[in-house]
Amino acid sequence: MFELAPDGYLVTDSHGLIYHANRAAAVLCGLSQDALIHKPLIVFIVEADRPTFQARLAAPGEAQDWEITLLRRDKTRLTVAISVAVRQNAQGEALTLLWLLRDITPRKQMEDQLQAAHDHLERQVATRTAELTVANAELQQALDHYHQAEAHIRYQAALIDQVSDAMYVQDGQGRVEFWGLGAERLYGWTAAEALGQSTDNLFQEDWDVLRLRGSPSQPEPDFWQGELNQKTQAGQSITVLSRRTSIQGDTGQPPSLLVMNTDITHLKLLEAQLYRTQRIESLGILASGLAHDLNNALTPVLTAADLLLLPTSALPESVSHLVRLIKSGGTRSVALIQQLMLFAQGTPMQRLPLWLRHPLLAVAELLRPTLPRGVEIVVHIPPDWPHRVLANPTQLQQVFMNLCLNACDAMPQGGTLTLAVADDWLDETSTQAYLGARPGRYGVVTVADTGMGIEPSLVDQIFDPFFTTKPPGQGTGLGLSTVFSLVKQHGGFLRVESQVGQGTTFWVYLPILDTLASTLERPQSIPTHQASKLSPHPPTPSP
Repeated sequence: MFELAPDGYLVTDSHGLIYHANRAAAVLCGLSQDALIHKPLIVFIVEADRPTFQARLAAPGEAQDWEITLLRRDKTRLTVAISVAVRQNAQGEALTLLWLLRDITPRKQMEDQLQAAHDHLERQVATRTAELTVANAELQQALDHYHQAEAHIRYQAALIDQVSDAMYVQDGQGRVEFWGLGAERLYGWTAAEALGQSTDNLFQEDWDVLRLRGSPSQPEPDFWQGELNQKTQAGQSITVLSRRTSIQGDTGQPPSLLVMNTDITHLKLLEAQLYRTQRIESLGILASGLAHDLNNALTPVLTAADLLLLPTSALPESVSHLVRLIKSGGTRSVALIQQLMLFAQGTPMQRLPLWLRHPLLAVAELLRPTLPRGVEIVVHIPPDWPHRVLANPTQLQQVFMNLCLNACDAMPQGGTLTLAVADDWLDETSTQAYLGARPGRYGVVTVADTGMGIEPSLVDQIFDPFFTTKPPGQGTGLGLSTVFSLVKQHGGFLRVESQVGQGTTFWVYLPILDTLASTLERPQSIPTHQASKLSPHPPTPSP
């Protein structure tokens, strides 16, 4: 292909010295292929073009294509289009230059002929200039009116583009006629991609009543407002507040539809979180009352059991066994009631500045001897992580312990429990997705398992009190609700992601005491049992 190519191919070093040439290149230069070898390419270029050639040869990567004039051996001249490609070594230095020479002499001759014809035509136009003076003045006046109208249209278009909502117009068949900049920002399609497309195909809307069909038997409202679920170009599901107004076009044509959509996805998410918080608070009030009543009811039972088990009671062993069962069940019930009251009251215990990794390491240490068979715990905690949080150590251990126990329960066939600590900065935009979150730096504790995962339809319910996916008798449904309540009391929030069959990840966000970081002492060395499990670069969860 190199040898038989119709264009001239040359291979030179970085100084332009030829060491490969095909037949076409030899014909262009007027020499044999052997005669071209070891000759500098510049000797075949006319004097006037050599400075330009040398400048481009010095930086071949900056200019790829240009035109030069070749001076052949027989003194004839050819105009050629020349381009060069660079092959570099690992240090980025030019090693080899690959040249393409294409004879464009006939084209240049044709251009000269066209230029001559153009000059002749210009002379003819000049003779008609006087005749067109009046017409030109009228045309200029018309252009002035057109420019004024165009400027007004551009001004209106600029105003429309400043609107943050998605604005577009669709015809009677649902095809897009106008696509504003706000629609581009919200949905991702450019105007060129959206024009002429059906909105049903673009958005996959869940409601089709508003499509205008232009039929007198099916009158449409002049205005409609409501919420719609749609899809963006990236496949993301969004909720929009849509306002739609009919626009009557030409007579006999179905009216068009002016649509303005406001993205309320974050508002709907915050609304769901608010409902969840209100539900938890109301259930907490109810649970507090029930807990007090149950505690009062169990107190005499446990007191009577203690009295019956005194050595002076002299009860038969069979009766004593039953009394001990009563006391054991009552004690477990009291412990459950205390947990329920802690969740319901939400009374904060004493909080101190503490290194966030300490309670997490304590939980990991407690879990290791009791992990189910096949479950491995992996901890990623930087040994020099420098941040503290204001928290109660006992409550924080309870948060991590509940999350870890749930993770272990989700891996009955074994798996990996991963604990990690990192920090993250959330700005105003990031915190809008989490109710009560404030901008600032957070310590992020990750608790991840490789277990069964959670059904998507149940993710929004897992923090509700008494909600559990475990079989009857194996869970109270208070673990995650207590976690939610304690993290909220500490000024933080939770984030969860789960896939069925692949596992679940919880992120616990707790505000960092940056103001104390410079005055409080650095953490002590990490216990030796943890050294083998640490990773110097733990994954930081995205907000």
